Amino acid sequence: METIKFLNSLNVMYVEDDVEMCEKIQNIFGKIFNLTIIATNGEEGIKKFIECQNNGTQIDVIISDINMPKITGLEMIEKIKELDKDVPFILTTAYSSSDYLL
Repeated sequence: METIKFLNSLNVMYVEDDVEMCEKIQNIFGKIFNLTIIATNGEEGIKKFIECQNNGTQIDVIISDINMPKITGLEMIEKIKELDKDVPFILTTAYSSSDYLL
């Protein structure tokens, strides 16, 4: 029960360029987390992160795809870490090649 209360208090940003996946994840995350913010690329992710900072909404964790148009997930992380060095990230990818992942 404590885990559910904890998850219900978190604000999550999900960054993924697959719109269908975003819709599915938003439906699932909406039942688990306090707030789910969706961005469809790294550039939009940075913009929404800054908007949240400006309106006093803390992002507790960012879940992001690595390979996206405009700005990759890794580039987005670098820029967001300049704004908030403590925000945790979880990276996702469709790639399974260990060379790519390393």
